[in-house]
This record gives sequence, C-alpha cells and structure tokens, in this order.
Amino acid sequence: MDVRTYYDYFSKLRLWEEYFGRDALVVHVFERYSLSGGDIVTDFAEQLGVGVAIPPCRVNEGISRREFLLTHKLLQLGAAPEEVQKLKPFMRADAESLCPARATARAFFAEFAASNRALNERYLPHASGLAFVDDFDSYPEEGNDQLTLRDLSAWTPGLLGAGLRNPLGLRDALLAERLQAAPPMSDAEQQALVECLRQTAALAPQRKSWLSALRRRKRYGR
Repeated sequence: MDVRTYYDYFSKLRLWEEYFGRDALVVHVFERYSLSGGDIVTDFAEQLGVGVAIPPCRVNEGISRREFLLTHKLLQLGAAPEEVQKLKPFMRADAESLCPARATARAFFAEFAASNRALNERYLPHASGLAFVDDFDSYPEEGNDQLTLRDLSAWTPGLLGAGLRNPLGLRDALLAERLQAAPPMSDAEQQALVECLRQTAALAPQRKSWLSALRRRKRYGR
C-alpha cells in the first residue's frame, strides 16, 4: 500500500462516514496520553458504554530501530521469511527507538496538509488547525532512520551468530546496498567499513599439498 494513502486519514474517515453515517464515528488520536487508561482497548470499551469491560492486551507494540531497519532492508533484498525470523531475536535485543531528522519529519507532515486541514474541520479539531500537533522541536537535527556502515559493523556478530544459511552473503548484500546509496564517505564511515570487514577478513594458513608431503618422504627413503 502506498504510504500516502495509508496516512490520508481524512479519506479513510470519509469512506466510513459514507457507509455508517457521521454520527456513528467517534474519532480519537491514537496516542497513549489521549486514550482512556492509556490503552486503546480500555478506551474502546469505554466508548461502548457503562459496564463493558475488555481486558487490555499488548500487541503490535512499536518495534525497535534495528528491527524496523533490518526487516525492511531484508524484505527489499528478497531474503527468505524463515531467514528473517531467525534474525528476530537478535533484532529485538535492541531498545533504541527510530526517529527521523526534524526537517524530514516536518516535510513528511507537510505532504498531508490539505488532508489534515479537512480532517481538522470535520472530525478532529486541534489548535494547530491540522488535526495534530505540528511542533517538531523534540525531533533531533540528525535522525537515525537510515542504515549506516557503523550499524553493520556493530551488528555483524549478531548476523553471523543467528544460524543463517549464508550470513556473510547477507552481510555483504546489506553492505553493497548501503554503499550504493551512500554519498562520499566520511572518515568515520570509512573506518566503520574497515571494522565491518575486519571481523570476517581472515586468510587460511598456507598448507602443503599431499603431493609435496609424498615427495618429501620419498626423498628420505620412505
């Protein structure tokens, strides 16, 4: 599904209104602070009426940065689903949240300005006039929503230890994809690339062939 269709909430609500009527719609912001009990299940039960109680459950929680970035990259590269599943425990060991840069977040929000103004007027009034908070000061100047060579360097041990059929091939596919998309590398990124490769860069010791060993034995009369 196109991401712009997914986040066009006004068009979605218009479809619901067409079939169920405006009075049947109760629109809430899907943010924990705005939900009754801080939980969508509890909030929904409260809307149904007094005496309705549904035990809340935590599913479809937000995922970590590592799981988001790696899962999307692996799917883009055509990795087998069972290989992705083997990596899930490694991905979920990370607690860092994904956060785009302030300018990126602001630009993405601006793409839905017309939809959000209509959403604000008909379903979800907000002081911003855009149905949602339009303050992006809490976002960092530089986001962490892109896979970097430093990530791959840090994550290589986990990729190698996940029981994949071809872990080095996967690591190198991720490296190739990142290098192709990367601008000229900084010194730090170059060092990260070296460290990433160094973890698996090893030459097998030189071994004498069986023929040379046989010749040596013959030379000494064996």
